[in-house]
Amino acid sequence: MSLFQGQKRRRGSVHLYFLGDYLHAEENLTIQSMMGKFGDQKILFADVVEKVNKLFKVQERVLLLTNTAVYNLLPGKFKMQRRMDLHNITNVSLSTMADGYFVLHSNDKGGDYFLHSRRKAEIVTSLQRAMNDIGRELPLSFSDSLQISYKKSVKRVLFKECPSGM
Repeated sequence: MSLFQGQKRRRGSVHLYFLGDYLHAEENLTIQSMMGKFGDQKILFADVVEKVNKLFKVQERVLLLTNTAVYNLLPGKFKMQRRMDLHNITNVSLSTMADGYFVLHSNDKGGDYFLHSRRKAEIVTSLQRAMNDIGRELPLSFSDSLQISYKKSVKRVLFKECPSGM
């Protein structure tokens, strides 16, 4: 609860047992090969999430968190769309509401990730631990509106405007 600064409404979700690898990614040869190319050694979290693009279209993705990076993969084929090094993550913005929305902010040229997951608390907790392991803090900010930087544009989102069905 201290990580979420009292902002988490569904307090019981913080006390759930965290599995981490919901896709059995450690057993997937495609993922292991990809991780080997970058020197990643450990999978901290793997699950299907919803990525919201700059047109507010929802795209299913696999979010893979390792000891050094966050990966955006296509489900099924596990084809890498983007790799965000943990050193490039500047902070995480979260909704104040009982929902699964959050933004991973990055200072690399790829922009931010606007994501939705029912396991938001586990993702943020795992990311915070990974950042601590590399000697960095993970600043969290809570708001009813978020600013998201995409490659060539910046958008501000009010949570009442979020894509429906989530």
